[in-house]
Amino acid sequence: MSEASWRSDVDSLTFRPADHAGLCFIHRRAFVTLCAATTSEDCQRYYDSNRAAIWHAASVKLQSSQLDRQANFHLNSRDIARALHVQEKGSA
Repeated sequence: MSEASWRSDVDSLTFRPADHAGLCFIHRRAFVTLCAATTSEDCQRYYDSNRAAIWHAASVKLQSSQLDRQANFHLNSRDIARALHVQEKGSA
């Protein structure tokens, strides 16, 4: 079972990164860009398949933005694509 959940009120998948009290939001439009998702289930599957890269993207964003520990924040498709690229280079 995934720790991520869908929030229909904001049309986003959310999860709580390690050592952070706020939530990370990934809007459905980011998933549309990344994988042509059409449903919340598509978004969840993409998250589950790419969890390591998504969590890496969240960590990078938290470190670079110096957000308050309680702050909510968003990942966009570019944040995730960069993390996937780093992951692919590391496995090559």
